[in-house]
Amino acid sequence: MSRPIVVAAHGTRSQSGQRTITRAAELLASATGAAVTVGWIDVLEPTVDEVVAGLDSPVVVPWLVGGGFHLLVDVKRAAAANPGATVLAPVGDSPGLVDALVERLGDQASDATTPVALLWAGSRMPVAQERVAEIARRLGERVGRPVTPVALAASAVPADEAVEALREGSDEPAAVSLLLAPGYFHDLAREVAAVTDPIGTHPALIAAVARDYAHLDA
Repeated sequence: MSRPIVVAAHGTRSQSGQRTITRAAELLASATGAAVTVGWIDVLEPTVDEVVAGLDSPVVVPWLVGGGFHLLVDVKRAAAANPGATVLAPVGDSPGLVDALVERLGDQASDATTPVALLWAGSRMPVAQERVAEIARRLGERVGRPVTPVALAASAVPADEAVEALREGSDEPAAVSLLLAPGYFHDLAREVAAVTDPIGTHPALIAAVARDYAHLDA
């Protein structure tokens, strides 16, 4: 029998954002054949603590990019309360995430001189900043040019100023979203640049998480 999966996602008041996360869970269920439940870290219920506590040997998928406090504290606490729980790496570490970003970027960065801005929520925690810097590095390798992370909050440099700096002396930068669902931060991103859609339901990301789940018992 398949182990149940808990998608540990940050909550949002955005109806569109909630639908996106729910759809990602549905796609993951289809890809794995497992029962998948969303556990919300903040704002919404059921909470990730409640969902993880009520399942037998759940596999927790942190639906987080940078992670930071939510990964190190909230998800860790929820999993620790259930001795049978297994926590996968956050989706920010998934190779499928970079595959999704490359596809989303598409023709926006077809010219080798086009700078690329990678817009993310932002965090004061170094571990989250380092994770996003690594995503930018990996994306840069794939598209053949530097990629600059741009934090939408918790940064000394405002996002609009960071994007404006990329415009100086070069083409209009391509702006790719490192957000997993619509909501507050995606709205901020759209005020800064013509940003790509969130990536939470991208097939490459779903497939990569499904492979990680399948390898647990391999």
